Amino acid sequence: MTVQSNRKPFGETVIQAHRLLKNNIESDNYVLISKSLANEVGLLPTYQSMLFSFLESSETYDGKEVPFLYTEMEVQKLKLYGFEPPEIVITNRPPNFVTERILNANAYDLFEMITNYRYRHTWVEGVEEFKFNENEVTRTGTEHVCVINGKHFNFTTVIKDVPVHQLVYGELTTDPPPVDKLYQFYIIEPINEKQSRLRVEQYWVTQNLWQKFLMAVTGKNNFIKGLTSSLDKLKRIMEKHTLHVVQ
Repeated sequence: MTVQSNRKPFGETVIQAHRLLKNNIESDNYVLISKSLANEVGLLPTYQSMLFSFLESSETYDGKEVPFLYTEMEVQKLKLYGFEPPEIVITNRPPNFVTERILNANAYDLFEMITNYRYRHTWVEGVEEFKFNENEVTRTGTEHVCVINGKHFNFTTVIKDVPVHQLVYGELTTDPPPVDKLYQFYIIEPINEKQSRLRVEQYWVTQNLWQKFLMAVTGKNNFIKGLTSSLDKLKRIMEKHTLHVVQ
């Protein structure tokens, strides 16, 4: 359901997940998986490892039995690492280039199209191949590679501060000449359920006069041309197709 432009999970499954938090497992350290999810992912009740030794149990809520698998965890066997807060890029100057589009697309669907690398090849101009870890969720620090004319360009996901009503995805590359660094941020602002404003900001870092000269002569125009073409293609795709994104 949508509440004040925010999509939230709702329904029987969400209620069941909350109720499963209240169970008869005596330990405070455990993994619990509903039987329906275990069947979906192929997890057998007999599965065992150094960490897991699953048992079967169930709880009854509102007269309905909910079976599940669970395993107690030995904390001393876990390799726990502290959470590393994401590095926030401070853009304390105007972007070198900025462009905006109004798209007839839901903000969350547009964000999915931009951040899900499986879709990148459909709208990014000039890229022959995207290489990324298909088992990894896009987040700060995620890496992917663009192959353009046989050359590999490495990108890392970054973020910047934006108002709470906006969505932002950013990426950094140190590969494309003639710059040392190129930051690109996609900032999405919902207009309504079916329209979004997309703002793309580019910041580049040059270290010497030769790089500045090349950017002024050809580099800037090449960056702008490629980005403009990609955004035009993205606009056409988003307005032609509707993504069914699970939030």
